[in-house]
Amino acid sequence: LMAGIDHLIEEGIADPDSLGIYGCSFGGWLTAWAVSQTSRFKGAVATIGLYDLLHFDRSAGTPFYSWQPNRLGNADPAALWNHPEVYREFSPMEHITAIKTPVLIVETSGERRGSWYNQGSTLFNGLCASGIESYLVYYPKAHHNGGWNDDYKRDYVSRLATWFDHCLKGDTLPEWFKQSGHNAPV
Repeated sequence: LMAGIDHLIEEGIADPDSLGIYGCSFGGWLTAWAVSQTSRFKGAVATIGLYDLLHFDRSAGTPFYSWQPNRLGNADPAALWNHPEVYREFSPMEHITAIKTPVLIVETSGERRGSWYNQGSTLFNGLCASGIESYLVYYPKAHHNGGWNDDYKRDYVSRLATWFDHCLKGDTLPEWFKQSGHNAPV
């Protein structure tokens, strides 16, 4: 990821002083992971991602990668119990104090259906405890792969544009963004 960004900067396509990062699902994890490893991004949006891999897999009782037989390969399904250090190394939550980038976190009902899924709130709480500007938006009737009605879609796109204008251009966040941004249903 960083090598690709470096290439875009070298080609004059990206401005190194105005980089934002956004991802959804696996990309949500990758976004949180990236900002836990570097401070080169001015703003981030992590949508419906996993941020504490060990907690997720232990709560589920099985490694995420083994949910589909074709993913298992030679991996040890007991690694979540026998080798937690591997999970910790790649979990953004384990590096929360290294995050300096403002983060907008988006959750849906699919991510809140069980305690092992509710990771956006955990990431949000950790960022707030670390004094990092962050907002959590929750869409209660949406889920990972659906339920995104037109109102949700409009709100989501407006939030993305507003958030990146704030982080990359220095625009002030409007009150509507702040009021419904903190763990409030939209």
